[in-house]
Amino acid sequence: AGHRFSEFNSTVSAINTLVDSLQNQAERERAFASDVAHELRTPLAAMTLLASAAKTEPTPQRLAQLERESLRAGHILAQLLDLARAQRAGAGSQKAGQTKVSVDVGEVALQLVADHAQKAHDTQHELSLSRPDAPVMLAVAPLFLELALRNLIDNALQHTPFHTQVAVEVAQTDSEIRVSVSDDG
Repeated sequence: AGHRFSEFNSTVSAINTLVDSLQNQAERERAFASDVAHELRTPLAAMTLLASAAKTEPTPQRLAQLERESLRAGHILAQLLDLARAQRAGAGSQKAGQTKVSVDVGEVALQLVADHAQKAHDTQHELSLSRPDAPVMLAVAPLFLELALRNLIDNALQHTPFHTQVAVEVAQTDSEIRVSVSDDG
């Protein structure tokens, strides 16, 4: 707002910036809470109905369906928490001015393929990794790279038929670095 003393301009500007930042953070938190409620509503409602039905007649099919819905709700919650963690890390690194660090993309892919090996076995998928012997270094926000690649592998394992091959590939040429997750389903 207007005032007579120009000495206060920097203080007023700093306070306005702080208030804007706090309002943006509060809005992000409200949006996150709304997303959590929206994404979990369906699997939780299904779990409630299945649990009620299983109490009166506990068939193996109902119990298996209840387990699937529970795992689905857990998966959705894990993804939302990862997203919140990434947003917090992104906001913190922007303030510090360090949004990117040098990361070996092949090592990130190797770790994620190893993390998904049991799930691939359980869903009867063949999960493979192709990467160069030399490190493939990329300046990137590590958490965002990990989340993106994890989501692609999760989706491939979840939405392709059994016995599908899921191939993770890290490649580097003189002009580009490429990371892909593909399947033959």
